Amino acid sequence: MEKGGDGQGSQNEKQSQMETENHSPDLTPYTGRWVALVDNQIAGVGDTGVAARNLARRNRPKRKIKVQYVPDMSGEPLTLSPLLAELAHALSKLNTPIYLVGGAVRDAILGRVSHDLDFVVPENGIKTAFRLGDILQQPAFVLDQERDVGRIRWAKQGLFLDISTFRGPSLTADLSDRDITFNAMAIPALAQTTAEVIDPLDGMTDLADKKIAITHPHALSDDPIRALRAIRMMVRYEGSLTPETATAVREALPLLNQVSAERQRDELLNLLTDAPEIALKKLYELAGLDKVLPRIAALAPIEQSKPHHENVLFHTFSILRWLPTVLDQHLHSNQAPFATKLRAHLARPVTGMVTGLDLLRLAALYHDVGKADTQTIEENGRIRFFDHDTVGATITEERLTEFRFSREAVTHVTSIVHGHMRPLLLATSDTVSVKARHRFFRRYGHAGLDICLISLADHLATYNGISDDTSWAKINTIVTDLLAHYYQFEDPAIQVAPFLNGRDIMEILGSSGGPQIGKLLRLLRESQIAGDIKTKDEAIHFIQQSSPIP
Repeated sequence: MEKGGDGQGSQNEKQSQMETENHSPDLTPYTGRWVALVDNQIAGVGDTGVAARNLARRNRPKRKIKVQYVPDMSGEPLTLSPLLAELAHALSKLNTPIYLVGGAVRDAILGRVSHDLDFVVPENGIKTAFRLGDILQQPAFVLDQERDVGRIRWAKQGLFLDISTFRGPSLTADLSDRDITFNAMAIPALAQTTAEVIDPLDGMTDLADKKIAITHPHALSDDPIRALRAIRMMVRYEGSLTPETATAVREALPLLNQVSAERQRDELLNLLTDAPEIALKKLYELAGLDKVLPRIAALAPIEQSKPHHENVLFHTFSILRWLPTVLDQHLHSNQAPFATKLRAHLARPVTGMVTGLDLLRLAALYHDVGKADTQTIEENGRIRFFDHDTVGATITEERLTEFRFSREAVTHVTSIVHGHMRPLLLATSDTVSVKARHRFFRRYGHAGLDICLISLADHLATYNGISDDTSWAKINTIVTDLLAHYYQFEDPAIQVAPFLNGRDIMEILGSSGGPQIGKLLRLLRESQIAGDIKTKDEAIHFIQQSSPIP
């Protein structure tokens, strides 16, 4: 009887435990806070996971504790990066409230996923970054000692997590010290709906109305680079500057000389990303183009003869407007024969944390920069720009060097500017020989691919469209032939092996070397690519006939 009674008691205990586990407690009174559960019952509540866990340990020592954040689900869902859910366990071990701020919150409200995750904490930003890095087993380092900003390199996800200390005594003070109202919002790091958006400056309303409104009168002058960012926000979100913001932009732009060249460079690249012609026109309207791009601003009074329909500055804006059309045609069309390879070319990383596409846009911006220094007007009124490509390449090199671009980036963009007229010149001939194509890529290398794309955008900008079908067809044929030639003969990945090398030539000629050997190698390769030489014997004969060496 006693044994039977023990069995019944054990069974009842298990049944009671199962009922407890199947019955989830109501957590809604604790929205916005962390709770610690023991046997599916609330054992501790706190503003952090650590606080809730510590209270649960005091209440239920030696029991298994489960800690979770309780989001307020009464608002509209936010579109958040799934990476935040992966952080939940690590964040539960922090002994400080942590908030997601800035662009990620703005984009979450708009339904756009952002992986640019910036967090703020009340204090010890660097210390918190190192603590979180330890939990994630990822490296952390000091990003800004003065402002107490730490950064975690989350290698698994290929991104950085920045953690900053409040810019003031409270979160509200931090948000109020930012630039644009809809960038001055925050949410607890694991929030899920708009019910938890912390919005002291009514940024959600401005975001809905597409208004670019500053947080306070000195928001832009305190950090002049924010003036460029305000224009970028206007373009990216198809909004408008409020009168107060427009005034603040005008006042802040002359202060850009106080900002490092590197920060100006980075913001320039951002301006060139989304509808750059609109961004640069607005910068021009606000009398700020000469503060950022003085050489480009100098193109405003430079007129051009037909077939151009705009002055040089507005032609520059137009080529940036037409460039995406060209990229769609050659990168995304099902009929584009080299789309995959061109996408890889433009996506390639370039020294200095830029991409090939960044450099293509810069080349479009600077392609005609030499025209201000080379304009001549003939007696009949015709306007010419002799050598503007060469002069422009020099100017481009100087300016990009001032912006602290890498030598690799500067050299590449300079090559594009120098060669941007070549396809148009080749299009004046009835046919373009294989040797001419080879010499083009021998001179410009893979920058020749960018030159091809720029030449198409240049044509569209010049005529404000394709003009007549004949000229558009001709330049397209030239570009297609050049691209095909590159990927058949010039691409380093599939270069045709030469019949002879330099040592072979020296032996054939009985020579010890010298610049003539290099010239013969180039001529031999050119003839081999053109199909004039098909065997090694023909190559030897060619060397014997071509060399002036006795």
